[in-house]
Order: sequence, then C-alpha cells, then structure tokens
Amino acid sequence: MPDPDPGHQFLLAEFESLSQTTIARNEKLDRYVTIFVTLAGAPAGAYALLAKPAPAGFHPLSPPVGAVALLVGFLGLLLALIVAQVRFNIILYVRATNAIRGHFAAKGVADALLLPTRPDVPPYYERLKHTQFMITAMGLVNGCYVGLGFHALARRIDLAVVAGVVFLAVHLFVYWWMARERDAKDKGPGRLRF
Repeated sequence: MPDPDPGHQFLLAEFESLSQTTIARNEKLDRYVTIFVTLAGAPAGAYALLAKPAPAGFHPLSPPVGAVALLVGFLGLLLALIVAQVRFNIILYVRATNAIRGHFAAKGVADALLLPTRPDVPPYYERLKHTQFMITAMGLVNGCYVGLGFHALARRIDLAVVAGVVFLAVHLFVYWWMARERDAKDKGPGRLRF
C-alpha cells in the first residue's frame, strides 16, 4: 500500500541522497589527507635537492629549504582547515539524516532504529576523537615545519620552538572556534527539524 503522505517520499529520497553525499564527502576527506601527507614530504625533497654534502654529519638547513618548510607549514594549515570544513559538512549531512530518522521514529518505528534520531548528533567539535587527533597531528607536522623554517631563516632555536608550538596551538584553536561557529548556526532558525 503506497504511503498517503507525499512528504514521506520526499524524506526517503532525501535520506538516500544524504547517504550518498556522506560517502562522497568521506572520500573527499581521504583525498585531502593524502594531499597533506604528500605536501608534508616536500621539505625533505627540497633538502635533498639543495643540501650540499657536509664533511661531518648533519648541517643546518639552508634558507631556501627553510622557506620551503615555512611555505609547507602554512599550506598545511590551509589543508587542515579544509579537512575540518569537509568533516563539518559530513556532520551536517549525518545530522540531517538523523533528523529524518527521528521523523520516522516518531511515526512508530523507533524500536527498529539503532542509529541516532536526534539532529544535534554528532557534535561538530569532536573532543578527544579522531577529528581532533587528525587536526592535532596535522598541526604538529605543520608546527615542526614552521619551527624548522624559522630556525633556518633566523638561526634561533628559541624562536623556532615558540613558532612551532604557537602554530600547533593555532590549529587547535581554529578547529575549536570553527566547530563552535557551526554549532551556533545549527541552533538558529534553520535548525534541522521535520
């Protein structure tokens, strides 16, 4: 027997579309992480190309390699922010899917549903979960490159350490702030309700 409510057909089609979009966004997230890992290898390549053999062991980075390291650190920050935004979009789609699931749960199928039915789940700020760990790891790599870049250009280890730590902190703060802004937008007039 066909469903008499045409809105249900729309919601079912929307549910399928959101599921497919979430899968596509996850694949996009994987590609951005791959780009980041590739970018993270650039300073090592620059070092290998520009370094002159030293008579004994390790020698300081040259200014051109330091400039490449700084550039990679800043490009890495941009990639970390893109990764966070893609993850936020995935969360938005999952929340919309949960809201649709919640709509049908209210119609009497709640016992059959195992996944969340609330439109505020999952949270945008995933404290001590994989997204925060990924942003932290990206920030650590980028911070190391910024620190190496400052060391190569300024020849001051104290400045290099401070720059690297501050750059890591910038990653974590911006991720937290962007997540907070997304949460605030979801609590406005366009909140996910059906």
